[in-house]
Amino acid sequence: MLIEFLNSEQREIVEYENNSLVIACPGSGKTRTLVAKLIYEGAKLKKNEKIAAITYTNLAADEIGLRVNENCFDDSFYWGGTIHSLCTNWILKPFSLFIDELRFGYKLIDEDDAMEILDEIKQKHNFRENVNTRRGADGNFVEITTGSEGVLKEYDNRLKEAKLIDFDLVLFYSFKILLERKSVARNLSQIFKWILVDEYQDTQELQYLIIGEIIKARNNHTKILFVGDPNQGIYNTLGGVAKTKHELESSIGGYNIEEKSLNGNYRTTQEIIDKYRDFQLFGENIIARGSNKNNPSEISFRSDISVESLPEHILKVIMEIHNKRVPYSEIAVIAPRWFDLINVARRIKQIEPDVPLNAMGLSPLCRDDNNIFFHLSRLLLSSPSPDQILVRLKWAQILFDLLVERLPNSFESSFNNKSILKVINSFKSNNQVGIEFLKEGFNFFGSKIGVDFSTSLVFKDSLEEFERKCLKKQARNGTGDSISVYKSGFAKAGGVSFISTYKCKGLEYHSVIAFGMLWGYLPHWNEIFSSNIDENEVSKKLLYVISSRAKNNLYMIAESGRRTTRGTPLFPNRHLVEVFSERSV
Repeated sequence: MLIEFLNSEQREIVEYENNSLVIACPGSGKTRTLVAKLIYEGAKLKKNEKIAAITYTNLAADEIGLRVNENCFDDSFYWGGTIHSLCTNWILKPFSLFIDELRFGYKLIDEDDAMEILDEIKQKHNFRENVNTRRGADGNFVEITTGSEGVLKEYDNRLKEAKLIDFDLVLFYSFKILLERKSVARNLSQIFKWILVDEYQDTQELQYLIIGEIIKARNNHTKILFVGDPNQGIYNTLGGVAKTKHELESSIGGYNIEEKSLNGNYRTTQEIIDKYRDFQLFGENIIARGSNKNNPSEISFRSDISVESLPEHILKVIMEIHNKRVPYSEIAVIAPRWFDLINVARRIKQIEPDVPLNAMGLSPLCRDDNNIFFHLSRLLLSSPSPDQILVRLKWAQILFDLLVERLPNSFESSFNNKSILKVINSFKSNNQVGIEFLKEGFNFFGSKIGVDFSTSLVFKDSLEEFERKCLKKQARNGTGDSISVYKSGFAKAGGVSFISTYKCKGLEYHSVIAFGMLWGYLPHWNEIFSSNIDENEVSKKLLYVISSRAKNNLYMIAESGRRTTRGTPLFPNRHLVEVFSERSV
């Protein structure tokens, strides 16, 4: 079993049978410990009991699920996803009839849809600042600034009139159901023996309240494990807060929580750790314990690279690293702004087409776990290679479950996840246009299961919405419409990863190249000018996250030549200037 390969700290956490808070430094084996805990507790469950792993991103949930699947013959006890996914699938869908506003139907909208509505309203009101749509336990907006009141009021009215539910309303209505219908909370507590919360420092107050209602419903029958690192709490602008042990105990009804820790970094050299410790705000010194702990590292900070020559410089560094026998897949390029990452990736491809790039955000595919065409797309776009068998079987099972839900009594007896995968693997197309390739695949699959998706009342709207969002994201990214761009989201290309600062948590690479390290980008102007946010704390946390992704080499770049919209030059991040001495790569 996986538990046999854990150290004493990790094993103690796995075997502890009550509520706990685990503070885990980078590289301490947090994910391995979470997976081992899932398997250890999963083996003790009664029939129909489950364990929920709440993660900040769906990608993190997928990774945990894959590891559970690799180490467990039957992983049906595991449920993983974001808090919004938990609320949508386990509270809103089955119990929305208890809410007057939702009783006669509603439509979930994603962040892109919400932003499109907000942008339209802001333009109408001639309001240019950011607007926070986060809500409190009473359903009211928690942050109303001068000038934003009219925008938020119209946004709220627009959602109500069209019966639209954004992510913030998902949380509010779910909390309202749990608060007013105690039987729902008791039902969830009966199902979930454990709730594991990953990256707890990014949890909002309303999310803590939702979890608390489930824990309190049956007097702590459901146990809780919070795990994370307050130094990596980079979502405070979205309401994320790293609560103390006593604050967490209060949020779950006063039940005891034991505080534990995972110390020691097993992936990074001590030289890099000593650098990013300068950005550490909480906790004890971090000690390297991996086999590479004493290896020499290349660490640099450059502010003399112009924005025009940035792609060429990054390509040069990539090639120098790769020529030392480091796989492309072990190199990451990180930046605060996704638009800049896209431009650099596009330019590198123009200069050196043979360098493989793995930029998931470049894919026009929009993730929507309730849309079957998202799940069908990732099966059509991913390769049926041996290393993808487990994950594709899991994706096929999700697709199968959605089809059974939408086609009751006419689908379940004819197919299973393996037969679905067999049908999809038999699809062939020479179409090089991404969305057209997918539409051919949808038609092919539909013909095999006896459904015309384009005319079916059950699927027609979902298909049109999926295509609209893909084309919209495709136009916004500006990376073209080729099938290779679409596949970049799901096919394991083994290329250099291009990833934003806020999406790189939990990942690790041999070498990290970070650019856009400029005051105004990192931290963002909104954080600098906010009266509620300490921009110096935000800056250090972001630099801590970026630096701690590197195992062996770290290259930081504050390129020259970037300006604000008003033409004011941007300058290097002040904390980098303080900590790093400039030297050549």
